[in-house]
Amino acid sequence: MTNVKKMNGTRLYILGLTLVLMGMVGCAHTIKQTKSFSDIGIKYSEAMSELLDVTTEAVIDRSSEDLLYLQKLTSYDDKKIEKEKLKQFIEDQDDSTLDLIKTLGRFRVYVRMLNNYFVNLLALADADSSELASNVVTDLSDSINKANESIRISEKIVISESQKKTLSGLGGIIFKGYLSMKLQEALKRDAPIIGEQLILHEELLKKLTSILEARYGDRYVLERKRKVLNPYINKEIKKIEEWKESRKKLLKSYFYDQSVERAKSMAQKMRHVWKDLIAGNTNSDEIRALFGEINELISFLEQLE
Repeated sequence: MTNVKKMNGTRLYILGLTLVLMGMVGCAHTIKQTKSFSDIGIKYSEAMSELLDVTTEAVIDRSSEDLLYLQKLTSYDDKKIEKEKLKQFIEDQDDSTLDLIKTLGRFRVYVRMLNNYFVNLLALADADSSELASNVVTDLSDSINKANESIRISEKIVISESQKKTLSGLGGIIFKGYLSMKLQEALKRDAPIIGEQLILHEELLKKLTSILEARYGDRYVLERKRKVLNPYINKEIKKIEEWKESRKKLLKSYFYDQSVERAKSMAQKMRHVWKDLIAGNTNSDEIRALFGEINELISFLEQLE
């Protein structure tokens, strides 16, 4: 009987030890995934910031080229009327371009704020993370939450009912196996806040795309025909270097348009991986795939330099 008790006790001890070890492995896995996701978040925000810089340059260049084209087409016998028309052209272009640049500038501020959040979230992944790191993440979370409201109001973006439902449920699926309680508490609080920020990134990129398409949608075809195709097929290239520069700009615009499309896809996938991280469901393949997509975007942006 005593031997049976000892055997049962031994089995219980081994079972308990196994469960503890499994828990430690699970925690270690989750910490690794959290650090990997923080690294992705940092790289994602850096890529988005670079895209916004490139977009700002592209918007200004395209606006200037449109003004020069309008100037060539504008001709009145009455030079006073002609000057008034040209003045109106540049004032209208300046107003609309400055509005778009302000939107891009605000977007860049939000992206950098998100970058700081992920940098500091990385510090919370360790069990012995400091109170200072926790406070910094809390402050950044509060700032991002306020930024979300600001974006919705200033850009007139409406979060759908289904999106609201998904966001409100994020805090309830929080994985309970994080070794760091500070990290667990931060993720529970920030799950809907960061989720909404990523939704707003998607919506801002959609809005940016529609604005650029409305303003410059047919421009590529017209510019290619006027500056590259016609002079080439008619053997009317007067200044070779100018023709080459025009062709280079138009080919580069392809990479720009592709970069914006890739950024929209990337923001959507970031949101899905964020949800998986909250639930403790991230895996290495998912993270590697997202890293690959971010690197592809960076590669496209490099073509624009």
